[in-house]
Amino acid sequence: MIQSNREITKQDLIDQYVGFSIWSLPTPSLIISQAALERNVEAVKANLAVADLSSLTNNQQITPLLRVHIKTLKALEVTRLASAPSLSGTNGRIICSTLEEIRQTLPLVESGEITDILYGVPPAKSYLPQLAEFRHHMRTLLNKNSELRLVIDHPDQLDMALDETNGGAPDWTFFLKINCGDNRAGTTVTAPEFSAILNRVNSSDLGLYGIYCHAGGSYSGNDLAAAQGHLKRELAAAIQAVEAIRSHNSTAEGEIVEIEDLVMSIGATPTASVYSGAIIEEFQSHWPVKTRLEIHAGNFVSLDLQQVATGLNKAQSDITTHVLAEITSYYPERSEYMVNAGVLALAREPGRIKGVAVVENHDGWVVDRVSQEHGILKQLVSTKDTESATQPWKLGDKVLLLPQHACITSSCHDWYFVEKDHIVIDVWRPCRHW
Repeated sequence: MIQSNREITKQDLIDQYVGFSIWSLPTPSLIISQAALERNVEAVKANLAVADLSSLTNNQQITPLLRVHIKTLKALEVTRLASAPSLSGTNGRIICSTLEEIRQTLPLVESGEITDILYGVPPAKSYLPQLAEFRHHMRTLLNKNSELRLVIDHPDQLDMALDETNGGAPDWTFFLKINCGDNRAGTTVTAPEFSAILNRVNSSDLGLYGIYCHAGGSYSGNDLAAAQGHLKRELAAAIQAVEAIRSHNSTAEGEIVEIEDLVMSIGATPTASVYSGAIIEEFQSHWPVKTRLEIHAGNFVSLDLQQVATGLNKAQSDITTHVLAEITSYYPERSEYMVNAGVLALAREPGRIKGVAVVENHDGWVVDRVSQEHGILKQLVSTKDTESATQPWKLGDKVLLLPQHACITSSCHDWYFVEKDHIVIDVWRPCRHW
C-alpha cells in the first residue's frame, strides 16, 4: 500500500527504523544525536549552576534562572529535557515564538513540568484572543500555578492587551524588551515609548514582570573575549533599564511600577556559554537590589556551524543536528556531486564557515550551493590525503550534513530521527509552522 507522508504515523516510522542503522533512513532526513543533545544541555546548566550571585548587595539569589527558548528543536522531548529542574534553577521556564509551540507544550504545563511560558515576540493583534485563551486554559484547567507572559516594546501593544482584558481575558504580565544595540527589536530608555509604557502600566491592571535583553550580535563573535563583551552589553542594558524605571518612579506622580522582584532576563547561546560570576561581580557596585537574574538561550540544545564559528570551544562533533542526504549525480569535469538536499531540507543560511552545510567526516567538502530540492557538493580545501584525486562517493551513497543554522534547518522537517552510536533509537514529531 502506498502511503503519502501525511498518512505516515510515528509508530509506522518506529516500527520500520528503530533498531536499524541511520544509513537505512530515507533521504533527506533530520537526525538528532541523543548523546550530543544531552551533553549540550548539561554543559549550559552546569555553567550556570557554578555562578554564585550571593555576593551581590542585598541579593539572596544564588544562581541565575534559566529560561529555555524552544524554537531550535521543537519536539516535546527536547523541551522536557532542556527545561527539567537542575541546580541552575531551570524550573520549567520557557520561551515560545509561535502559537503552535505553546499548543504543543500544554501537556507539560498540565504535568507541572512547565510552569512559566513567555511568548517571546511582540504579539500580533490577531493573536491576542488565542493567547488569552491559552492563558485561561493553562491557569484554570491545567495548572493554577502556571503563567503565560508577553513581550512588549511599544505602548500600543499594551492597549491591545487591555482590550482583551476588558473582554474578559485574565490580566497580563509582561517583559519590557530593551534594544541593547542590535536594532532587531526593543525600545531604549531614552525613547518616548519607554516612558509611555511605564505610564500606561500605572493606569491599568497589567504588570511589568521584567526586562528582556538579547544580544543577537553575539553570533558574530570570534572568541571568548567577544562573547564576554556581548554578555556585558546585555547586563549593562538591563541594569540601565531597571535604573531608568526607578528614576521614573521617583519623579512621576503616583506609584508607576513596583521595582522589587523585577526579573532581568538576558542571554543568547554565546553569552550564556561564557556567563560567570566574575563578570557579574564587575557590576556589583550598581547591581539593582531585589532583582532576579534570568538567562535565556535556545540554540545550545543543538549548536550548528554558526555557533562553532564563534570560537567558544565548540567543535563540529558537538552539533546535535544532522541532515542525511544521498548522492544522486557526479560531475567529473568539475569534481562536484549532487545530493537530494536543497533549500527545503537545509535552508539557505549564511555563515562564516564556508558552505550551506558541511559534510561530516570529509574535510573540505561542503554543500556549496542549493536549489529547492538539491544541493551541490564541492571540495573547498584539499587535505594531504586529498579526496579530489579519487572519487570519494558513488551514486547512492549517503552523507551526513552539518547545517549552518539548526533552528531553520530543523523547521524544514516533519520528523526527527534520534540516534545513539549511529543506531536509530526513537522518532520525535516536532511542531511546525505558526
